[in-house]
Amino acid sequence: MKTNRRFSFLAALGLACLGLVTSSQATTINWGTYFSATTYLFDSNGVPLTSEYVFELGSFGTFIPTSANMTDWQANWKPFDRAVDTDGWIPSTGTVGSTATLETDFTTDNATLSQSNTFAQGEQAYIWIYKGTAGNPNYSPGLEWALVTNNSSDSNVADDWLFPAPSGHVITTLDWRIEDATSSPFGGLNDTQYDGSHTSTPPAFILQTHTTATIPEPGTGLLLGLTALGLIRRKRSARA
Repeated sequence: MKTNRRFSFLAALGLACLGLVTSSQATTINWGTYFSATTYLFDSNGVPLTSEYVFELGSFGTFIPTSANMTDWQANWKPFDRAVDTDGWIPSTGTVGSTATLETDFTTDNATLSQSNTFAQGEQAYIWIYKGTAGNPNYSPGLEWALVTNNSSDSNVADDWLFPAPSGHVITTLDWRIEDATSSPFGGLNDTQYDGSHTSTPPAFILQTHTTATIPEPGTGLLLGLTALGLIRRKRSARA
């Protein structure tokens, strides 16, 4: 009788341990575009994106990116995964497909990216597309950028791109595709143009990068205004 009780206890303990293992499963995130033979990804001039472009999935943490604070994007950006030419990005077909896993310590399993970045449950995820050196999208005038996400702006919170809890999460695989994005702080998305400059609008597009703003130089009017202000101040000083 004691043996049976011991067996029952060990069996229950084994099931409990199995439950702990199951609840701590990491979450895999598949992201990119739906595979298609037609190019729907363009730059601001309406030209299909080339091998120079980089696609990154990540988070800004508590920082909220807008077209007004683009100079601060890089400082707050935490890349979770990256797709580049021959590694997740196929320019010839205009398709992006990559996979990364959210580990139980809230880091990415992509060892080429910083392991000091953590992705807390509920952080908004974005896909950032830019032209230039991988991992170095520093702001400067005239860059080609697009940033997209799926958030609550469509009143459907069920499909929002939010980083889950890697432990105890029931769904162990998520799929985030650019075609399903609902918001673009910068660039064109699903036949709609948002902030940024572009010279041509394709008849149909999934995504279009826009150019970043040029830092204005002092114009003639401004210089004349400053000169006049200086004269006024000098006159006031002379009267005093």
